[in-house]
Amino acid sequence: LAGVRGAPPPLRGRDLGGVAPWGWDPHTAALLAPLLPQVVVGTSEGRSAPDLAGFGPLFRKDRWVALARALAADPGPGDAPPAVVATGGRQARDAVARVHAAGWPAVLKAPLGTAGRGALRLPRRDRETQWPRSERVWLDRALGAQGAVVAAPWLDRVADLSVLLHVGRGGAVTVRGVTRFLTDARGQYLGTPLGRGTWGLPPEVQAFWHGGGDKRRALPTQLGTVARAVGAELAAAGFVGPAGVDALVWRAPAGELRLAPLLEVNPRRTLGHVALSLEARMAPGRSGLLLLLGRPALSRLGVADRDFAAGLARLAEGVSTTLHRGRLSRGVVPLADPQTARQVLPVWLVAEHGEALAALTAPLDLPWRGCASLDL
Repeated sequence: LAGVRGAPPPLRGRDLGGVAPWGWDPHTAALLAPLLPQVVVGTSEGRSAPDLAGFGPLFRKDRWVALARALAADPGPGDAPPAVVATGGRQARDAVARVHAAGWPAVLKAPLGTAGRGALRLPRRDRETQWPRSERVWLDRALGAQGAVVAAPWLDRVADLSVLLHVGRGGAVTVRGVTRFLTDARGQYLGTPLGRGTWGLPPEVQAFWHGGGDKRRALPTQLGTVARAVGAELAAAGFVGPAGVDALVWRAPAGELRLAPLLEVNPRRTLGHVALSLEARMAPGRSGLLLLLGRPALSRLGVADRDFAAGLARLAEGVSTTLHRGRLSRGVVPLADPQTARQVLPVWLVAEHGEALAALTAPLDLPWRGCASLDL
């Protein structure tokens, strides 16, 4: 219901187990307030709206730069310079110049940019080189609208990760898991693999994920530490509910793999939470995918623009839906009404193994082996 204008439909009796929108904001809290007295079971988080005062800064990328620096491993030879927050044009240009002087391309991020938007990528150049007008305009607008930008090196992306957590009312932080998510060439979300999240990645990357056999260095262990640190700060701000932390496996110039443990924090329910819920309803040993079927994907499937029903049918050709002990063992299941979808249709796919899943989605050309190229 988040973003819906008007009143929610009336419900008879006290028949709700909880109220959990995609994310709370003042409008959503007001919209759903009439439903809260009807909640009789479920968690305490599902029986009341959170206190939203002061939550706005938690969504900003610049809010988390200091913690990201504290959590990063000690810098070594060839490591990337840390991200910094700039609140003025000269400060931002100087920060970019330092990144370039260290031998890296740079990126400026608006604090509230999302899904690959709100970022300006800057190829290496000399400090004396004049910025093109389009870049100066972007910077002035970002600073004018949001008061700051984050200047960081542009890393050679290998795998996008998200660690999912939940903050309870008493401040307890529960780490729910780590997912890998797929993005397109603009950095926008495509889907989340379910089951063995490393499937399709090169052996070198899979070994890095598992810490080379050292559980203490395994990515889920490291990112669990990050999630607990983020959760503690969220709890201190009064936040309650689900959240996600985006991280990145990247490749240093000498070729070794590194982890950027905290790129941004999403203090809300994310698609990673949805993916984990689907994974719990998938038959053991199967491979799955939470896919956002968008208009580019429809074109790859050879169906008409916005004809999500036809796109779904094309994906599901020859695939029967089967269950094993009440869990999905094979199938292509829409998670919304394909007849009313306008921009994107979420779809849950399950196959016997990763190779079968890749064959099922072959027309979509998903980046199973790692991040899609984001060239400057």
